[in-house]
Amino acid sequence: MSGPSMWDQLQDRIPSPGGWSVPEGRRPAWNWLPPAGAALRLDLMPVWVRVWYHVPFLDRYAHVWMWHHGGWEVQPAPAPPDAGADVPRVPVLPPTAPAASVELPAE
Repeated sequence: MSGPSMWDQLQDRIPSPGGWSVPEGRRPAWNWLPPAGAALRLDLMPVWVRVWYHVPFLDRYAHVWMWHHGGWEVQPAPAPPDAGADVPRVPVLPPTAPAASVELPAE
């Protein structure tokens, strides 16, 4: 047997959007999915969304709403090649300016 099993692939999934950016003009989970696809998780959605998902012509909007609220399981998006390259491990705080003092007039 070569490659990861189906069970291993399912265990690697995370809730949508999972770091994915949807191309402009596309509806996530309706006419666009990540390359590895997505698994529907209606069991995680409220009852009203489950009903909405089955309504003809309106279901496309339910797909989008579910995408933005974790209703699909997806493979995590790959990290950009230069992710974290210029971010220091220990944050560097900017230097503080000396405090200015103002003398108050005597009463």
